[in-house]
Amino acid sequence: MAGPELVDDCSRCAALCCGAYPFQSGIGAGIDKPADVPCPHLSGTRCAIHAERAERGFDGCVAYTCHGAGQYITQEMFGGASWDEAPELREPMMAALRDLQPVQEWRALIDAALAMPLPKDRRAEAVRLEAALCPDGTWTETALRALHRGGLPDEVRAFFRSLEATTHREAPPSPRPAADRCSRAAGSHRRSG
Repeated sequence: MAGPELVDDCSRCAALCCGAYPFQSGIGAGIDKPADVPCPHLSGTRCAIHAERAERGFDGCVAYTCHGAGQYITQEMFGGASWDEAPELREPMMAALRDLQPVQEWRALIDAALAMPLPKDRRAEAVRLEAALCPDGTWTETALRALHRGGLPDEVRAFFRSLEATTHREAPPSPRPAADRCSRAAGSHRRSG
């Protein structure tokens, strides 16, 4: 089973990033807003100032990427539901974004690492980590919380730190296409929800 796609599709998301994170005026946002509170510029689950975010001081919104976590949470984990129509979903959906977005970012960085010439041991470690970050089936809130409580985040960070020393050495390129790696690796990793 392949992991969630790594490209944002805001049209399939319930504006989770517009509520999940705090905003601080002058630091990427034009307003102050606490976490888990929807941005006042939302109209339903769409940004009413989307075309003028940068001009209105929302550079952080322009630069932000969830790496596909938002639409995955909305469509796969919550069956297309929206916190806007079911307010009891606001906290769990936004918590899921804070849990899944770093996983998606790690997967995107591992994809980038696998496109580089890596020594055999680093390539094998990247494939192992990528498999561990791809769910067998659909991510659940429980599985995401368990991932963050376990040792995998530290292993991922250690892998990225190890790349600094290894990226300067010569190694053969990856023989497998990037889209194939997660689905292949998922067969060797089982995750319970």
